Amino acid sequence: MNNLLTLLFIGIALFGLTSCSNDGEEFGQLIVIPERIEGTWDLVSFSIEEGVMTSTTSGGNVEEHFTMKGTEFSGYINFTPHPYNYSSQGSFVCEITFADSREPVVAVEELAVYFGQGDWDVNGDRLTKHIEDGKSIDFTITDFSDELMKVSYDLTLEETVDGTTVIKQGKASYTLKKRT
Repeated sequence: MNNLLTLLFIGIALFGLTSCSNDGEEFGQLIVIPERIEGTWDLVSFSIEEGVMTSTTSGGNVEEHFTMKGTEFSGYINFTPHPYNYSSQGSFVCEITFADSREPVVAVEELAVYFGQGDWDVNGDRLTKHIEDGKSIDFTITDFSDELMKVSYDLTLEETVDGTTVIKQGKASYTLKKRT
């Protein structure tokens, strides 16, 4: 009987140790609390996969498939508490590779174009960025620690330059490293 009680106690203790987690995950879903996001985060990677760029002019539409990879990061995103505001500054170099095998295009991109500024909130693994006109963008936090945050989202970015409207769409992901 004594051995049975000892085994039962060990079993309960092991169950308790394995069912509790300190990494913020509950039933396989990443749970992130706002206090852990607050602060300044440097951009350390940015990419777009399965990209489609549609250019619209008076002559019609042109659709091009692309991927984009960022390098030479010199920007950051700052998340502030109460109220939950964010702002971004800086730039990075991006290389856009088109599916038609032409030479890649290299350009400097401002963080404000992709991240801008506004209000934010977080619910579980969902970081929501609130922008003008009551619109919002949902980001999925795919990995999180006190030092790194990896985020992905479905990008839709519209710009008009010299009468040409360009819409970029794709699966964007980026990694941020928290300043200490």
